[in-house]
Amino acid sequence: MTERDPDVSKSAAQVASGGGIVFIGTLIDKAFRMGVTWYLSGALGTAGFGIYSFVIRIITIIATGAPMAQGGTLVFFGARFRKTGARDRLKGTFYAGLGLTTFFSVLAAAISWLFFSEHPLIAPYRSLFALARMSLFHADGAVVDAMVRLLGDLGLTAGRRYQPYLIALTPLIVVIAFLHFLVGGLRAFKDMKGNALTYQIALPAGMFVGVLLLVGVFEMGVWGALLAVAAAHVFSLLATAVRAWRHYGRLLRDRTVQPIYALREQLKYSLPNGVMGIVSRLNLWMDIVMLGILSTESETGIYTVAASLATIGAMPATSLNTIFNPFISELTHIKAFDRLNGLLQSVTRWLFFISTPVFVVLLMVPDAALWIFDEAYLASRASLMVLVLGQVIWVLFAPANRIIPMAGHAMLNLINGLVALTLTVILNYWLIPKYGGLGAAMGTAITLSAWSTWRLFEVYHLYQLFPFSRRTLAFLVPTAAIVGVAVWLTQGTSMGLRAGITAIMLLTFAAAAWQFGSDDGDKEISERIKKRFRRLLGR
Repeated sequence: MTERDPDVSKSAAQVASGGGIVFIGTLIDKAFRMGVTWYLSGALGTAGFGIYSFVIRIITIIATGAPMAQGGTLVFFGARFRKTGARDRLKGTFYAGLGLTTFFSVLAAAISWLFFSEHPLIAPYRSLFALARMSLFHADGAVVDAMVRLLGDLGLTAGRRYQPYLIALTPLIVVIAFLHFLVGGLRAFKDMKGNALTYQIALPAGMFVGVLLLVGVFEMGVWGALLAVAAAHVFSLLATAVRAWRHYGRLLRDRTVQPIYALREQLKYSLPNGVMGIVSRLNLWMDIVMLGILSTESETGIYTVAASLATIGAMPATSLNTIFNPFISELTHIKAFDRLNGLLQSVTRWLFFISTPVFVVLLMVPDAALWIFDEAYLASRASLMVLVLGQVIWVLFAPANRIIPMAGHAMLNLINGLVALTLTVILNYWLIPKYGGLGAAMGTAITLSAWSTWRLFEVYHLYQLFPFSRRTLAFLVPTAAIVGVAVWLTQGTSMGLRAGITAIMLLTFAAAAWQFGSDDGDKEISERIKKRFRRLLGR
């Protein structure tokens, strides 16, 4: 067995410990958000929950792109400037990002309000859009027509069904934009504890408490649910601002450090990634958005529950990628690609071992996961299984796919996202009218799988990086085969039988992973993680 590179072990330990903190935060985050989903799905009914889900996603999609990725830009440049001690450039990047976030988010909120309220100022643009839609429909065919119909229906038809709620929530766009910028500031300093406390715990906990009060006690219905979300974001923003000041306050007050601005360089990176932020959210939520447009509020609500459950297995990927991002930026900057490849394979292996049990449960006994919800939501069982298949591919390839944006390939990242968005729009537009929620699940799963796969080939072409070590593949291939056969053979059998088979498979998997799944560096890494958590708990 080859000796592990000590630099890789050190970096892996830092990723694992930081990712572990974020993972704990993610578990708490997901628990509160699932609590909100569970409560509102019953309290609002399928139609009311469908309205809530659609409105929140539209506002979040806009707000994610509103700051034009200034939070991600702060992570990208901040990690590098901290590494090289360029405090003047770090200060300039922070000030520029703050100003750009203010400008873009206010502009996005204003335009959204005008659009949702059908203000006379945008009437000429609506007419031009309708004319373009008619000409494109006759001149082209399915691809352009699908894209144009989506936007047109959202603004001119379906948008009116949700109009009062969308108009009322437009100020939230600015709040979310500032929150994302400051969270990026925490991640640039690798402050995963602050990220977890202010963003992954304070925000969903505030939502949960607010929903219980405004919907459960004061019976405010959909309006109460939306107000609870808005109030929770304001609370999280204040908490994040206090935490961010601990890192940036001294630098910002130090008048001997004159900020150096590189707006052109900063915008060159942030603008494509800002658009990509919108595109990514659309790719992840296009199924729910298009269901809200092409189907009923009830079907949207039923499907949303399945979509929420399917992402449970992705929590470790979200956690590890959060801390993995600055390492990618640093290591590609100094061209330490061998070290990055070793780190990538370690992170991918951890994701496989952590996420597999969750995916196995969701595939084998999806009805057990849906059991806690009202009986109406059991109709989304097939959708849940299809979505999980797409999530499996996305999770396994997630660390490698982060290399493209974090290595500075912003335009390539944007092109990838736009191609994926076109694909998901076409698939959902074609499949939803035929199969409803199941069609949305199929379109989403196909898009996630294809999008993840072609980016993996790009990463290998650019840097010769590959996420799967021989050890990982030795577990991955037989595990996939066994689970696939088990799911196929047990369809239509009782939940008790499927649960028993699932338990046997998980115990066997755990024993094999414990005996053969680790490499030489994992013991050292685990010891470092234990020490790190002891220090954290002792504070």
